Amino acid sequence: MSKHIRYVAAAIAGVMAVATLAGCASSNNSSSAGSGSNDAIVFGAVLPMTGPYASVGQQASAAFNVALDKINAAGGIHGKHVKLVVEDSGGVDVSQAVSAANELIEQDHVSFVWADDLAAMTAGIIPITTQAKIVSFTGGSSAAVVDPSKFPYEFAFAVVNTNRIPATVCGALQKAPGATKAAVVVTSDATGVSTADAFEPALKAKGIDVVSVVQFDPTATDISAQLLKAKAAGAQFIVMQAAGSATGTVMRGVQALGWKVPVIGTNGSTSVDPNTIVPAAVQDQFSAVVSGYAARTDADKLSDTQQAIADGFAKQGQKISSMEVAILHYDGLLTAAWAFEHAKSTSAADVTAELESLGSDPSQMPAGYLAGSPTPAYSKTVHDPSKSDYNGFFKLVGVSPSLDGTYVGTPVRAC
Repeated sequence: MSKHIRYVAAAIAGVMAVATLAGCASSNNSSSAGSGSNDAIVFGAVLPMTGPYASVGQQASAAFNVALDKINAAGGIHGKHVKLVVEDSGGVDVSQAVSAANELIEQDHVSFVWADDLAAMTAGIIPITTQAKIVSFTGGSSAAVVDPSKFPYEFAFAVVNTNRIPATVCGALQKAPGATKAAVVVTSDATGVSTADAFEPALKAKGIDVVSVVQFDPTATDISAQLLKAKAAGAQFIVMQAAGSATGTVMRGVQALGWKVPVIGTNGSTSVDPNTIVPAAVQDQFSAVVSGYAARTDADKLSDTQQAIADGFAKQGQKISSMEVAILHYDGLLTAAWAFEHAKSTSAADVTAELESLGSDPSQMPAGYLAGSPTPAYSKTVHDPSKSDYNGFFKLVGVSPSLDGTYVGTPVRAC
């Protein structure tokens, strides 16, 4: 069996204790996390804690800890403390993600699994959670992994492409008014491919000709040759899906070619501080369309909600590098906890029914319960938040001083 990094977290009476244990084979070290114990409910998460998407996984894990602290300070679920075990997917090898999910189910007896954010990893995990009748969430946006007819207990919490891609296109047209030709640049993994598939019709619907589609390995360090083809095709702007360091790879390629075009990324482009990965010479060409809670209007101050999340990270001795990642995962875990509490059961069928009821009555979830996400409008046939109220939600940010992973932003205008 492959080795994994295990992270077992328990928040008791509002105080966070985090232990890092190396090697899943050392199961005795985390046996207390099993939900067989009468005094705890165990949630599990499979995240890319190492590898090319480690920055996302580490921020997500820390955000879960902040949410866990709030859940347990309010009495836990059904009067029981909630414990969290995080397994490392590595973000590349699906078999590692599958093995991690199996360990959470078989060893830790989890009642809930966060099934990674990367579409390929999620696709490997959810058949296992479905067979085990365990509710699972993903922070990814691929429609392929959220199909209630195949995976009745799986829900997407992230903003899905149905909502995010049109907003990104509108943001791009703000940065490139009058343009008629675009290049789509994405990573070659499942997330990137599905995003490219969504970008093309969204651009064409606005009268934009997609003259080049570039897919690149997320571990690549130089893609200037691929970008040269897009430049030669006459692209007047780039829309991009590239999480973490891959954003820097794209921008370095643009710089190497001396290509003076706007580059507009999705939210993943701010999962690592753009100030650190976007070369200074092309920072004025970079922007990203992000969730509203990842932007700030004050150049020098966070909103009260953003500050509360930042304070939660600080209690763990950590700093937020991406507010987008932090609040998405914080709100996601709170949503799962709300459903378990209201179901008065850990049964997947009961918890699923509670989640599905939000579409018809979102007021069940108290105003202000989530830190910035709209209440997800799930239903029996829709297990993603595509029907949620995103009016005025998206913001267009550029490279500006980062305050806990937020950047100065302006509203994305309808187009």
